[in-house]
Amino acid sequence: MDPNNPVSMSLSQQREILHKQIGDLRLSLRSSETQANFSETISDEKLRQLIDQRVVGIYRSTIDGELVMANMALARTFGYDSPEEMMESVTNIGTQLYVEPERRQAWCLFFQNQEMIGPVLWQGYRNNHELLWLEEHARVIRGAHGHILGYEGVVLDVTERYTQEPLSQNFDQKVKLVEETDSTDSVKANEQLRQDLADAQQMIATLREQLDRFHVAAMGSQEGLWEAHPLPDQPWDSPETPVWYSAQFKALLGFEEPEFSPVLASWSDRLHPEDREPVFKALRDHIEHRVPYEVESRLKTKQGVYRWFKGKGQAIFDERGTFIRGGGTIRDITDQKESEEAVKRKHALLTTVVEGTTNIIFVKDHEGRYLLINSTGAEIFGHTIEEIIGRTDVEIFPKGTHPLFTKYDEDVIHKKTPQSFEIDVEDVGAVSRTFLVTKEIFVQTDEGLEGLFCIARDITFSKAAELTIREREKRYRAIMENAYDLIAEVDEFATFLYASPNFEEVLGYAPSNLIGSNIFSFVHSEDRAGVVEEFTQGMQAAGSGRSIYRYRHQNGKYRWFESTGRE
Repeated sequence: MDPNNPVSMSLSQQREILHKQIGDLRLSLRSSETQANFSETISDEKLRQLIDQRVVGIYRSTIDGELVMANMALARTFGYDSPEEMMESVTNIGTQLYVEPERRQAWCLFFQNQEMIGPVLWQGYRNNHELLWLEEHARVIRGAHGHILGYEGVVLDVTERYTQEPLSQNFDQKVKLVEETDSTDSVKANEQLRQDLADAQQMIATLREQLDRFHVAAMGSQEGLWEAHPLPDQPWDSPETPVWYSAQFKALLGFEEPEFSPVLASWSDRLHPEDREPVFKALRDHIEHRVPYEVESRLKTKQGVYRWFKGKGQAIFDERGTFIRGGGTIRDITDQKESEEAVKRKHALLTTVVEGTTNIIFVKDHEGRYLLINSTGAEIFGHTIEEIIGRTDVEIFPKGTHPLFTKYDEDVIHKKTPQSFEIDVEDVGAVSRTFLVTKEIFVQTDEGLEGLFCIARDITFSKAAELTIREREKRYRAIMENAYDLIAEVDEFATFLYASPNFEEVLGYAPSNLIGSNIFSFVHSEDRAGVVEEFTQGMQAAGSGRSIYRYRHQNGKYRWFESTGRE
């Protein structure tokens, strides 16, 4: 038996070849499924590349022979640099890949009576017209009504096996199905191989479905995806480490597809100088110590502007614990960071206002827990701010509540009635201080709950001053009301604002009747001009004046008066 002649090979030898092909295919598919499930950071392109890691060529074509799916192994077999190049170039498998196009037609006839064929041996061309031998297993793809839509299968390059010696047998025999029908065991074995191939093809269909689902998810995602594997003889952080970046990753940085090289440096060179070391430290901790990788950093866009991104990732290790690949995502959080900065600025401003005042300021939630209190309030409490926040009055004052902090709380929170009141508080050394307290409803908008907001102002000194003024005013009025002289207060228009009680006794006018009248209306007409002039000069000079004039009694008679005035 000639091992280089496919027709002279025994069934067991052919079965061994087919098992190797199916084994390679299963290994590739299982590896694909395992890695596809580890993370949502692998794109449809990367899933296809996982299959490309084995020698098995995988394809799908239309009924007319146009390629609609090919993996890297198939592309390399036929001399193309990529599956995309091959699919773009090959529009008719029979005329472009077969040495004898009619053999493709004969191949298609097999599917008139069966769903699956293989192994089939045929001779084809590389894109440089170099000859090659191939073994193929394929199945038909049918529509909902049973009509043929196309074909899919696996192809193995066996050129080296069959080019050592010319094939002398009739070529028609070379393309027949390798079957031995004279042995029951052989038929069963062939059926088992068919089942194995069907299982492998089902795995392809399952993976394709997963790939399609991921493709849809990736297109709708706002996150940029990346996947990297270090070079064999280079450290993982080498600038030349190959990295796949999704279209969304590039778009987030303002780049089109061709503008972003698939290497680590394309990303790392765009890190903000202040963020580079922390980011790479986080990556080292993840790879070397398995610390979860999640960082925030700034990346320079194509426009030269830095934007904030949150990055997450997951490393993959082999059975020896060696890092072999990793993938992850980036998400633009610039708006979030700007909002956080705005909140920080507002908080800093609030802190400045709250801590810069001598008033007591505090906020409670609907359950009476302190959400905020300033240093002035904490000092009255006799506790630190940290000891107060999150606690209730009952917890802070176990022996009895403090009236300044608790009075009218129920009315404000439950009855939604604002309160304003004065309260005396005994300070250190039994010194009494008076506070003007205002309590109003406070709404926690995020939770929709209500609480209480309070400002308490120390009015001890103003109250003392007010009492002093009242006492002085009281004494002053007592003097005025008991003096024999007539005492009056007028405005700049000489209108009575005040008249002492003895106006009634001396001139017969009740003080209340004089309020609002002009003080000069009672002066004798011959004296009025001089008195008005003296009054005007005194107002302009902000000084005092002295006048002698006649003033009319209620009975119509005039009496002489000497008066002095001061602004």
